[in-house]
Amino acid sequence: MSKAQRQPARLINSSKPLSLWVRLAWFATVVLVWWFVAREKLVSTLIVPPPLTVLQSARDIGADLFLHIFMTFARSLGGFAAGAVLGVVLGALVQYSRVAQIVAEPALDSSRPVPALALLPFFILIFGFSETGRLTLIILNVMVFISLATMEAIAKVPESWVRFARVAGVSKSRIFTQILLPGAVPWLTGPLRLALALSFTLAIAAEFMGSQHGLGFLINTARVNLATPTIWLSIILLGLGCQLADRGLVSVCSRLSSWYQTSD
Repeated sequence: MSKAQRQPARLINSSKPLSLWVRLAWFATVVLVWWFVAREKLVSTLIVPPPLTVLQSARDIGADLFLHIFMTFARSLGGFAAGAVLGVVLGALVQYSRVAQIVAEPALDSSRPVPALALLPFFILIFGFSETGRLTLIILNVMVFISLATMEAIAKVPESWVRFARVAGVSKSRIFTQILLPGAVPWLTGPLRLALALSFTLAIAAEFMGSQHGLGFLINTARVNLATPTIWLSIILLGLGCQLADRGLVSVCSRLSSWYQTSD
C-alpha cells in the first residue's frame, strides 16, 4: 500500500500543526473581545465578568488553587492512563481470542450507548463519596471507549501485512504484537484524544459529588455563591491544562507512528 493510498485526501494542507504565534494571537483576540464585552456591558457582568476580576479570584483563592489544579489533573490523567492501557489490552484480546470475543464483545456493545454521567448515582451508592469511586468511574468509561476503538483500529490494519508475515513463517503471537498492535497506533490517536477529553469531563462531574478538592469542587462551590469569576477561572485553567495534555499525547502518538508516516 503506497503512502498516497494510506493517507486520506485533505482540502487543506494540515500536516503541520499551528504555530505557537498563531495560537497566542488567537488567545489574545479572545481576551480582547472578552474585555470589550465586559467593559461595554453587552452581557451582564454576573455572567461575563471582566478578565481582571477573574485574575483577582485566583489571588483570593490563594495557594489552595494549586492543590485544586493538581487533584483534578491527577484524577483525569491517572484515570485516563489506566483506562487506556486496560482498553487497549481488552480490545486486543477480543481481536486475538475467540473466547474473549464471546465473553467481552456483547458487554462492550451494550455499554457503548449508556451515557457515562448516568452511572454517577450508582457509583455513589457503591463507593460513596470516596476517591476510589471517582477514579473507577473514569477508568471504566475510558476503558470501554478505548477497547472499542482498539478493535476497530486493529481491523483497519491492511490484510497484506498479515498475509506477508504468515508467508514468511512468523508466528501468530508475533504477528499480533509486532504487526497488528503497532499498525493500530495511527488509528488510535483520534480516539485517545477523545478519551482524554472524556476523562477530564468525568473528573469534573465526579468532583461535583462530595469532593473537597479539585476544579470541579471550585465550580460547584462558586455556583452556589454566584461567584462567576471563580467559575471562569476554573474553566480557563481546565482548558489550558487539557490543551497541554492533548499536545503531549499527540506528540507521543506521533513518535509511535512515525514509521507509518514515513514508510512508502
